[in-house]
Formats: sequence, structure tokens, C-alpha cells
Amino acid sequence: METVSLSEGGFERIYQGSAVLVSWPTILAPGGSWDAALDVVPRAIAPMS
Repeated sequence: METVSLSEGGFERIYQGSAVLVSWPTILAPGGSWDAALDVVPRAIAPMS
């Protein structure tokens, strides 16, 4: 997520944070349960121009 602000040098994009949304379709019997695990591994990426 980024915001845009107006400074003396013009408009600036400022990184505010990240969000991850995951979704798995499931059908559970009454009283059933479901487990899942998600591993997130940060890595460097090239800056956007």
C-alpha cells in the first residue's frame, strides 16, 4: 500500500505496508474442522519506476 503526498519537490509515493489475502473454498461436515498453513518468505524485488 502506498500513499501520495505533495511536498516541496512535487508528488511523492510513500510505502505504507503490505497485505496478504488468501482464500480456500471448503465444505465441512457439521462438527468438522479444517487446518491450513501459510508460509510467507520476504525477498527483495526491483524498485518500481
